This record gives sequence, C-alpha cells and structure tokens, in this order.
Amino acid sequence: MAVQRPAQELIKLIGHDGGAVIWNVREPYCRRGFHIQECIEACAKLGYSVTPIELFPVIQSPPGHNKPLVLIMGNEPTENWKRFHDYIRANVGVIEDQHKKHAIYFGYGTIIDPDTGECYEYSPNACEDRKFIGTCLWLVRAN
Repeated sequence: MAVQRPAQELIKLIGHDGGAVIWNVREPYCRRGFHIQECIEACAKLGYSVTPIELFPVIQSPPGHNKPLVLIMGNEPTENWKRFHDYIRANVGVIEDQHKKHAIYFGYGTIIDPDTGECYEYSPNACEDRKFIGTCLWLVRAN
C-alpha cells in the first residue's frame, strides 16, 4: 500500500511469499514471514526510501549496567506521542507492532490493517482496541 504497487510485485522482488513453514509451532507463527530489511530492499529497488521513527528511542546501557536511557524528544514524554502522531498525519508508511510480528499501513492519519482490511483513523486507543501497540513507524517516500 505504501508504495502503491500490488503485493505480488513486492513478493517477486523479495523472492518468496513468506508462507514457507519453517518452525514446528502453531499457525501463523510457523511461517517464515518477511523481515523488515527484505521490505526495505524491495522498496529501494522501486525507488523509495524507508526511514524508521521510534516512539521512544532507547540508548542501550553499557555492559554491567541495566538501565537504558529512554530519549524524550522534547521536554516531556507526551512530546514523543505528539511527534509520532504528527508523522502519521503527514506521511505514508508502515507502523510496526511492539513485538515485531505485525505491521499496518498508515497514510495521512488513516490506518489500514492488511490482515483484516479494516480502515480507521489513527489514535493510540483505536490501535490498542485492536490489540495493536505500534512503537516504530517506517516512513516510505519516493526518492
């Protein structure tokens, strides 16, 4: 959706359809799926750049310490949410789930879930009501 091309074209560029069973676990977790890097490569071949925007960027702590630094992009944590919302309202791309197991399309504030086809206006509550916790945007822009 973000590159306005049929899914089959991206699948051809990636080289597989993500459906191969590679683990002995329940559906759909047994399937190979796609890694974000495969999608980025396909987008690059089509002339698009892909940029990650994290909701709460983290600087990892040094070895022996277990207190990473969560970056506040402004004066308080609510500004991280505002920044995230502003990117969603002004751009096109994909929102990645916190567990990196699902992603949804966003375009200028509208969300479309590729699994269900459901379309709705973005808000954290609207996503959470659907059991989707987005923590990283992937902006997709034509070069």
